[in-house]
Amino acid sequence: MQPLEMDTPKTCEPIFVARQPIFTVDREIWGYELLFRDCQAPNVARCPSAELATHQVIADGYQLACPGIGEGLKICINYPRELLLEDMPLALPPKTSVIEILEDTQVDDELVEHISMYREHGYTISLDDFVGQQHLRPLIKMSDVIKVDVLGMDLPSLEMLARRLKMLHRTLLAEKVETMEMFFATQKMGFELFQGFFFSRPVVIPGFKLSSSQLSRVKILAALSQDEWEMDQLAEIIKGDVGLSYRLLQFINSTHFSLPNTITSILGALNLLGHHNALHWLRVTIFADMGSSDAARELVWLSVYRARFLELMAGLRPTIMPPDAMFLMGLFSCLDVMLKRPMAELLERIPLEAKLKEAIVDPFGCGCIWVDFLHALERAMWGECNAILKQAGLDQETVAAISTRSLAWAGAMLGYDGAHGGGEGIDT
Repeated sequence: MQPLEMDTPKTCEPIFVARQPIFTVDREIWGYELLFRDCQAPNVARCPSAELATHQVIADGYQLACPGIGEGLKICINYPRELLLEDMPLALPPKTSVIEILEDTQVDDELVEHISMYREHGYTISLDDFVGQQHLRPLIKMSDVIKVDVLGMDLPSLEMLARRLKMLHRTLLAEKVETMEMFFATQKMGFELFQGFFFSRPVVIPGFKLSSSQLSRVKILAALSQDEWEMDQLAEIIKGDVGLSYRLLQFINSTHFSLPNTITSILGALNLLGHHNALHWLRVTIFADMGSSDAARELVWLSVYRARFLELMAGLRPTIMPPDAMFLMGLFSCLDVMLKRPMAELLERIPLEAKLKEAIVDPFGCGCIWVDFLHALERAMWGECNAILKQAGLDQETVAAISTRSLAWAGAMLGYDGAHGGGEGIDT
């Protein structure tokens, strides 16, 4: 792969947007929280004011993060006190918008009056990072959702707080859930919504068996990423599946391509894509078929984004493995959670290079700084992001542009409306 040619103007303002899913008890997606910062200097953990950050979420981040989000799902945004008093939430639609009130917000009659107005307009009100703070108590009865910081409390105190809040008939959201054990514990306490990183960490749930169809897909993915496949071989795989054939033609008919003539064969469609893009499309499509639930689809989206980001970064700067291997490393990063089996067990069954297997099983031990960067970026750990960029000698504008292109590419590959346009993200 040739070094990435960035077409982003040097005068542009880089942005990082992360969207973190919020799940129901059934692990269906209820909504997303948008996490946004703009750190101007790559060598320091410098962010704008909370007011400016929220302005930019509404102006830029909202449109960037929303492609692919299903109709009716909630979008949660933190609002500092000053913007609540300036009626800033009215810029977004009330049906899907959740106004999150920060835990350090000063509460007085003026704020209460504005919160009442937002409720009358149909907005959902959420109280963020609640652990029983006295100054926030006037807002509890005005809030539809109470987000409880489960990391900030021991289990007996958490259970007592949950019991008191449930008596007020408010929806309880367990925030910062990082283990499956905490998920089960908070579920038992009566929490109805859950947010945290438990879904993206290796989780083994006993009692599930990997189906033969899932295993065959994993093997096909591994083979596609390892072998030199000819176009006619790819065409044979796709022709044997009517769904794949239809989706290929649907993808070709997207805004990425202007068709010079009528397509008469699957091989012709693949030739229009080109070998590299055809391989990518087939890998992503087969991988996406593993995700049937909301939680699985979110993991597919995250995996495809990670895959493209790591591939592009490996093309820009040499890293531990070539771009194709880095792509597969990202693509398989959530496979154990999706299939509910240990990663090492899954990879035993497929033919991958030993170094690549080791990196997928232990990504933080492989020595790739871009794995650490993604970990920090997805958790909004902006200081660590900046430190890694300084170590790599890259400016934030370049990496932000690569992240944006990776988001657009993932959306295009997965068929998310509005997530792409003008050919961005397709190799030519």
